[in-house]
Order: sequence, then structure tokens, then C-alpha cells
Amino acid sequence: MEPVLVGGAAVEAYTGGAIASRDFDLTVVDQEKFEVELIKLGFERDNRSGSHRGLWHPKYGYGLEVVADVPFEGKSDSNSRVRYDTGLGSITIVSVEDLIADRVAQFDAVPRGDQSRRR
Repeated sequence: MEPVLVGGAAVEAYTGGAIASRDFDLTVVDQEKFEVELIKLGFERDNRSGSHRGLWHPKYGYGLEVVADVPFEGKSDSNSRVRYDTGLGSITIVSVEDLIADRVAQFDAVPRGDQSRRR
């Protein structure tokens, strides 16, 4: 299974940049193999600020994080995913419906009174 873009960068793609993301969250079945290939392309382990979460590219200044092996714990519809042409190649993105459902679930999961994840 190929990598699938999820999270804020997927929202950014669907909104044409109206909502910006600082990194790319991906789902990849074989994270170790994927990261080895990215390191060959110039990515480095992200040790800035002690994050240790994913990889970043020092020349281009953006990061990648593998957040799971499949989107939304396998609960999304793989037939509704979209191929998005970047101009340099294409990537698979989860459906906008799955992104909305995920954002609603994240909002609902925040305990009442905790404002840390609400904007």
C-alpha cells in the first residue's frame, strides 16, 4: 500500500492553501522502509526542539511524520481517496469526508474545559 496524506496538509490541499499546515502527516504500511528512502532523498531525523517525531528536510524546511500504518485505523473508505497531482508527481489523499469526520472526532474527544486543542 502506498503512502496516504492525512491531517492538516490534506486539508491544505483541499482548501487550495486557505488553511495552512506546517508538516505532512502520512500513513505508511512499512514506516522503516519509507524513512530509509526519504533519508536517501536528504531528509533527516527531526531532533529539533527534542521532538523526535518524524523527519524533516533541512534544505526545504518542512517535515514529515508517519502517524499510522493505515488512515483512521482502517475505518475510512479507501475507494473515496483522491489522487492529487503536485506538479512533481502525485500523491493519494484521504477523502474530504474522512477528514471532516476525523476533525469532529478530535474536537469531541477533548475533555470539557480543556482549551489546548481548540481554536
